[in-house]
Amino acid sequence: MEKDWILLQSIPVAGKKILLEDQRIWLSHLEEFGLHCRIVEPVTAEITILPQAEGVLFRGRIRGTVALPCDRCANDSIVVLNHAFDSFEAFPVEVLSGAHVHVDETLFGEVDAAVIRNTAHGGGVEINPAALTWEEFSLALPVKPLCNDACKGLCPLCGANKNTEGCSCRIEDGDSRMAALRGLTINRK
Repeated sequence: MEKDWILLQSIPVAGKKILLEDQRIWLSHLEEFGLHCRIVEPVTAEITILPQAEGVLFRGRIRGTVALPCDRCANDSIVVLNHAFDSFEAFPVEVLSGAHVHVDETLFGEVDAAVIRNTAHGGGVEINPAALTWEEFSLALPVKPLCNDACKGLCPLCGANKNTEGCSCRIEDGDSRMAALRGLTINRK
């Protein structure tokens, strides 16, 4: 969102703390990326923005509670977030090349344009703490969320939730590609 951009020159040299409490930050991205995640308790982020000589250091923490579908049974998996992060975002090359020093562009080739950019009118650099916080939020989520460590999952044949009901499906153990060799006996002399 365009309103999320902050002019870096407005940040004091000693840094500035900001608090992101607007749930629309998270909800809009969850919808945009089709992430099956529900906010259970409000998600907030506290970020300290520290301007540096060659970029900006973001130091922060994300807190809140979300529900994700369990990877085994699809029931809610409750995830409590308490994610601390430090992220350095380098200035775009155009800003540094304005100085009277040699700029090694290979050092600044990986600028995240969603987080830091030159202003359209050439008046400096803008930063987007909400975009950086969304990246950190998505990194804080578990890759394989589970409702509990002992989750038995769903039956691959009938789809029954093995945590709450039994099923009479017979699932063969072992590799199905080796089924023809299961009855093989070897006589040793």
